[in-house]
Parts: sequence; structure tokens; C-alpha cells
Amino acid sequence: MPERSTGRSLAGCIQNRVNVHVIDPPDDEGLATLHGVDPTIAVTVGPKVPSSTHVLVGAWPSDDQLPEGLQALLIPFAGLPPTTRDRAIARGLKVYNQHHNAPLVAELVAALVLAVAKRVVPMDRQLRRGDWSARRQVQDVRTLSGSSALIIGFGAVGLCTARLLRGLGMQVTGIRRTGPTTVEGFEVREPERLDESLTDAAVVVLSMPATAETQGLFDAERLARLQDGAILINVARGGVIDEAALYAELRSGRISAGLDVWYRYPKRGNPEPQLPADLPFHELDNVVLSPHRGGLTADTERLRMEAVAVTLSALVNGEEPPHPVDLERGY
Repeated sequence: MPERSTGRSLAGCIQNRVNVHVIDPPDDEGLATLHGVDPTIAVTVGPKVPSSTHVLVGAWPSDDQLPEGLQALLIPFAGLPPTTRDRAIARGLKVYNQHHNAPLVAELVAALVLAVAKRVVPMDRQLRRGDWSARRQVQDVRTLSGSSALIIGFGAVGLCTARLLRGLGMQVTGIRRTGPTTVEGFEVREPERLDESLTDAAVVVLSMPATAETQGLFDAERLARLQDGAILINVARGGVIDEAALYAELRSGRISAGLDVWYRYPKRGNPEPQLPADLPFHELDNVVLSPHRGGLTADTERLRMEAVAVTLSALVNGEEPPHPVDLERGY
């Protein structure tokens, strides 16, 4: 892959300016954040990308939105869409993610774990009908303190999640392909130990990147390794779990789940109702459904632009920005 220069050479010494274009315009506060990064940065916005752009901020640029002089692509979230990966490789672009959403996704994980463990949703439904029968119910209501959690994908989201689950009194272990075997006191294991680790975990959190290797990682055989009563949380991508196998396990009542990622999505701009899967997960009381919004709160856009600003600041100062994407691995 050809190397592209970073730092102030990004501008090609064109009046000492680095031209940054943002495809999806941020609000005024976000724009002010980008304009305030460095006086040598000129920011433009909108779907039409100027030919003079050096750094592009966008997730799904078309070929027409990748000008010849482009040197870096900033994806404004964590992840790498497959078509974007192919285009970046073809152009020899440097690509960077923004991990501003890690604590936000981790908070949703904790919310899903608690909602599933305490059966918050079905009890809420019952009480809205005036039914107090769940008041003395203990079946399927889990105690988390003192139990174990396994987080598969121990990156930014995984680590933030581990901190929260440890705060609930859980013993947390991570699975990650590379890196140290201990992070902030958490044991981190290699992927080869995944199957043996599953059998010990009361809560299993999937937060790994979506790649060819993780697609369908949890099939019927692997799901069967979960202990009876286990809680499975997925904030990775729907495709990392086989849909039919997951539905069968949940329908049997052997495990429970909190799912923020799915198998079917509505087309952008389509207001028609759209169930999130081909199978009727929505009919099951032992699964909490969330519409793929783990990283969205009232603070998301501010945090996103702040993260983009950090990346831009590093680029214009000749430093390696945080969260470079390995295009070959896909994350």
C-alpha cells in the first residue's frame, strides 16, 4: 500500500492550508470546534467534495467524493464499512476512527445487562396493566454481584464496559486478538481460549469489530457452550451471531439477551415500520430490543466533533492520530 504523508505536508504547502471537508454537516457548535483546531485548517461542508480536499470526514464516501489529492479519511465513528475499506485501499488513504462513543456504548451495555437480569421490561409491561404478580417473582431474576462476565472484543468499548461491570461487583475477563494480557487489572485472553471461557461466564458481551473472521462467529455450537441462564449482550454487529441459532436458544428459554444490533434495517428515510429480524425476537420476553443506538445520546455530536478535532490537530502537527485503521484487518 503506498504511503501518504501526514502533518503540515498534507496541505502541499498551498498557502499553508489544510483543506478539510465534512460530508455530513455538523451543527454550529461542531463547526466552531473544527474551525478552532488550527488556523491553517480550512473547513468546508456538504455532499459535494471540493477537488482541493486533503482530509475528508465521512463514513460512506462515493468514488466521486474522493478527490485525487485526498490523503486521509476520518470515519466519524468506530468501524469500517466494507465499501469504504475497498476504496481506501485502492486510493492508498490513511483512515482513522473516532472512539468518542465508547463510554456511551458501554453505558447501554450496562443498561441492557441490568434490564435483562432484573427483567425490567416484562415487569414494566405487567404493572402498566395493574398486574403486581411479578412483585414476589424470583425465577429468572439474576444476581450480578459476584458473578463473572466475558467481554469479547476488548478495545475501547470493551474496556469501558469492563469498568462498569466491575462496578456492579462482577469478575470481568476480556478476549482480544493482540495486546497485553492484563489491562487495568482485567485478565485479557487470546481468541483461542474463547470456547473454554464461555462456559464460565454468567454474562457474555460481544463488542468485537465486524470482519470476515467474526461473521457468524457465534453459531449453534458456540451458543450451546453458554451456561444455562447466561445473558448475552450484542453491541458488535448482528451478523456475528447466527440469527436462527440465536432465536432457537432464546425461544428455548435457556439463555436471555440484550441486542442493540440486528439482521434487518429500514432504508434511510423510510418511515414504515420494520421489524429488526426475519424471526420474531419481538415476541420473546427474555430479550431486550434496542434499535442500534448504543453510541447516541444528547452529547454524541459534541463528543464526535471533539474527537475529530483531536485527529485533525495531530495530522496538522505531523503526529500520528489516535485510532488508525488497519485496512487489511478491517478495523
